[in-house]
Amino acid sequence: MSVKSVKQDRLAASEAKRDRKLRQAQEAEKAQAKARAGWIAAIVVAVVATLFMICVNTGLIFRSTTALKINGNKYSPAELSYYYGGEYLNFVNTYGAYASYFGIDTSGGISSLKDQAYPTDEFANWREYFLNSAKERIRSNQALYDYAVANGVTLSDEELAEIDTSLATLKENVIAGGWKSLDTYFASNYGKGVNTKVAKDCLLFSALAQKGYEAGSDQFVYTDEELSEYYDSLNGESDNYNYWYYYLAADKVDSEPDADGNVTSDVTAETLEAAHEKANKMINAYKARIPEEGFTGTEDFASYFNSAISSQGITSECTAMKNTAASSVSSDYKEWMTSADRAAGDIDVIENSSGTGYYLVVFGSHDDNHYPMVSVRHILIKAAEDEDGNYSEEALEAAKTRAEEIYDEWKNGEATEESFAALADKYSEDEGSNTNGGLYEEIYKGKMVDTFDEFCFAGHKHGDTDIVTATSGGYAGAHIIYFVSADGELYSNYIAKTDKLSEDTSAWYDSIMEGYDMTKGAGYFLAA
Repeated sequence: MSVKSVKQDRLAASEAKRDRKLRQAQEAEKAQAKARAGWIAAIVVAVVATLFMICVNTGLIFRSTTALKINGNKYSPAELSYYYGGEYLNFVNTYGAYASYFGIDTSGGISSLKDQAYPTDEFANWREYFLNSAKERIRSNQALYDYAVANGVTLSDEELAEIDTSLATLKENVIAGGWKSLDTYFASNYGKGVNTKVAKDCLLFSALAQKGYEAGSDQFVYTDEELSEYYDSLNGESDNYNYWYYYLAADKVDSEPDADGNVTSDVTAETLEAAHEKANKMINAYKARIPEEGFTGTEDFASYFNSAISSQGITSECTAMKNTAASSVSSDYKEWMTSADRAAGDIDVIENSSGTGYYLVVFGSHDDNHYPMVSVRHILIKAAEDEDGNYSEEALEAAKTRAEEIYDEWKNGEATEESFAALADKYSEDEGSNTNGGLYEEIYKGKMVDTFDEFCFAGHKHGDTDIVTATSGGYAGAHIIYFVSADGELYSNYIAKTDKLSEDTSAWYDSIMEGYDMTKGAGYFLAA
């Protein structure tokens, strides 16, 4: 080997050694860089997780992300939760203890709804039901809000102040009830992220939407001629009828046992005929009471009818139907009832549609509703109910005695409508009118309890007064009544306006809802 070759070998070995060190250094640098990247990534993840937890704990993520989009408008999970909670609480307040009849347990509050199955397959659970209701509420409010803005509708200073007052009152009540703050109350009862600001914004939004609806409805105004034409187009379906009926069921007969020993019961031709004969005997007993000169229309038809029923050994009595619209009269005897030649006191027996018995029906009167509604003032002195919820003659008499004392006070004073109104505010126990002088307007037949109703439509003039007693629930007691006027709107026009306004407003509402489609945002799963 030459000296030159030895040098070359040494040089190559030296270069290889340097290459190994270089590669080792490069690999060490890569490892360090990878380690640094891992640490940086871990730090970033930790920071992001921390920020996420801060957003969750403070509710920021529930207020800053998008849960719902409607016609270009975005709603946060907190806003959707507010409406969700509102729909639920409204349901609970409406039905109270009867909510369980719908298959919902309210004892666990709003947080338990996702674990409660909805009674039909329309929704997976009650949470889904109330979420759907909330979304539809927001969609409706958005369309109505936009209509209000487009038509220059705004909230007045008084309406804005009323919302502030409501929130201030709520805050006082929840703090007194042991809540840490109003924000805590909203978050607990409506959902995470819901606070006072979210609630107030939603209240303002809903209030203007409601005014938008009112503005849309108020655009429909009708003349008396239009209302009269509309009522006539109903073909008497809104006319009222007073009548009495009794249903006489035919006896059922057991069949022979089948192969499995099962027995069925059904009406036979013989039992149906027997029921018909008994019904005719009742009619004969009723007609025997008719005076020779015929009915005058003032007779106690119910008394005659019940006497006829009892003549066949039956202890139950007829059912009275007062101010019943033709549209609500049973189809089994509607044609007979609405016949143009029907007269007060007419009676007939009519087989029911299922062929299992007979109706006995006594006609009282027909009203086409072309009469003016009346206005009265009244002072109610309630009768004390006993432990069974009934009102004794003594209790009614005590209420009447007190009413007579107040009546004497009025007569011995100025005896004017104004002085009567003052006494109504002072003494009346009717919470529906004891802050407005006892005034009731737009009274139509059947709106008030029987004796009150009779006074209202007995042909009185302004200033006529009387005391009547009533035994109906919260209005049981003595009523001192002051007749104000009988020059109100025709009740037939009132019916027509109510129906027509409902139809026109519904059509308008459907038209403004077009195009308001909903899509879910990334934050939808955070709602409720």
